[in-house]
Amino acid sequence: MDFDQDEGMMDEEFDDGSKTMSTYAPSEKFVELSEEEEARQLEMFKKREKEELEFPDELELKPGESAKKRLARYRGVKSLAGCEWDYNEDDDRKPASWNRYLKVRNYAATKNKVLKQSKNEVVIKAGQRCRVFLQVPSFILEKIINPQQKPFVLYSLLPHEHKQTVCNFTVQTWEDYDKPIKSKDSMIVQYGPRRVMIQPVFSQASRNSNNVAKFERFLHQGALSVATATVPVTFTNSPALFFKTQGDGSIEMVAQGTFMNTDVTRVIAKRVVLTGEIFKIHKSVVTVRYMFFNNEDVQEYMSIPIFTKMGRSGLIRESLGTHGYFKAAFDGKLNPQDIVGMALYKRVWPKESNSHGI
Repeated sequence: MDFDQDEGMMDEEFDDGSKTMSTYAPSEKFVELSEEEEARQLEMFKKREKEELEFPDELELKPGESAKKRLARYRGVKSLAGCEWDYNEDDDRKPASWNRYLKVRNYAATKNKVLKQSKNEVVIKAGQRCRVFLQVPSFILEKIINPQQKPFVLYSLLPHEHKQTVCNFTVQTWEDYDKPIKSKDSMIVQYGPRRVMIQPVFSQASRNSNNVAKFERFLHQGALSVATATVPVTFTNSPALFFKTQGDGSIEMVAQGTFMNTDVTRVIAKRVVLTGEIFKIHKSVVTVRYMFFNNEDVQEYMSIPIFTKMGRSGLIRESLGTHGYFKAAFDGKLNPQDIVGMALYKRVWPKESNSHGI
């Protein structure tokens, strides 16, 4: 990104008790507003922001709140699709059993190998009659209903299918279900012979080369997403059905999909957007306010790229005053009605689920 730092730059001094030299061209003096006027204009800005809903991931800081403390887990990246992210990073929110999960380097190749091996070792062909002898505890026999009234189903597991790991499902909302489905809500997934209680994390069905996907707060109607949960792995193309329990104990189907793979290297990143108002414009250089509320936060996030709703990109150049105002340079002239944003991301880990089924 190229910026013309000589054209249209401002030289401002602010009355926080000191004067700071700038490389920008001279402009009018920057004067901080009174506390009452600052609060009044901030409320007007918040009201307009709520009406316009510029960014769905917007995070609003309170006046006097430290962004550095509240967003300590977040990081700024220039591009989510091209950033480097360590999938095995140290994080106190990582599931306790993470290092014990099954790790498959190449799911497709392993799946083909397991299926080929199982076909070569099969004894009973489809359609053949056989007699099966089972030795099970008495409490299990007591639960078996007469096979003439309800089918009695037997199934076997392929190698490693008893092991817990991070699995991904394609998922879409069921056509007759129109209620919101929130990420990490408790639900039941039925895939193959398994029925497991999970709290899936939804993310975009992207295929970024760095294997980083954007977290989705809700499963959007009609859109294809990826549901990630810690469940026993399977090496078949099993359809997946998702259910939610109702107040009366019954279950309702809410979504459908397919088992994709197991992949512990896939990173799910949750985005928040800090927004600010354009206070003054001088060609491609603007003064922004209400994104931060103190000079320390401006200094902390100065190296992170910023953008506008209308597609401009820029960088923070310097802090102004003590109330979080800053000067930024963009790759073109801005519209006074535009909104400035900064995207920050943090890792979201899948929750451990009930691996014993229900």
